[in-house]
Amino acid sequence: MLTNKDAKSRWIIKIAKYNQDYITSTDDNNKCNIDTHDIFSEEWFDTLKTKVNYRLRADYKKYKSAETKSIKDKIDKRVEITREDQTTWLSNLLDRNTHTNIIIDKVLVNEEPGISTKRLATELGEVKKAVDNNFARMFRKRNTPLEIMTPLWQQIYEPAGKFKEAMESTIEKITKQDS
Repeated sequence: MLTNKDAKSRWIIKIAKYNQDYITSTDDNNKCNIDTHDIFSEEWFDTLKTKVNYRLRADYKKYKSAETKSIKDKIDKRVEITREDQTTWLSNLLDRNTHTNIIIDKVLVNEEPGISTKRLATELGEVKKAVDNNFARMFRKRNTPLEIMTPLWQQIYEPAGKFKEAMESTIEKITKQDS
């Protein structure tokens, strides 16, 4: 048992501050207020344990309540977005940001075809033409024979199962005699 008066008075001040935290937050202050009478006695320590346990349970309930409220608010917001703003809902669902517009106002172009000297084009018509040509070249139709592909890609593009048999009959050229 502590007998130092200075230590007791410091603990009494700390306990009073601690008790202030629970005055407005709980309905029943008596259950969680720590008494300073007979401080540091055996009986006081037993009472302290029960009060601290009660406070821990109360704090946990408060935390869970706040967490549940937060989850419900977020669910309500999602439901509202689903009903009211289908575009935002779909963007959130697909995890993409559709509200950003990409503006291409500058592009690097070759000075002359075949020469690797580049310059920055800023004229609107020239930029549009360069971007159109680049996209057309990038997404052009490709005719790559199966024989020049690597074995991995040959296996990927090889027809499988019943589809292979059906496809073989469509590959044969039709002659005038067949029609």
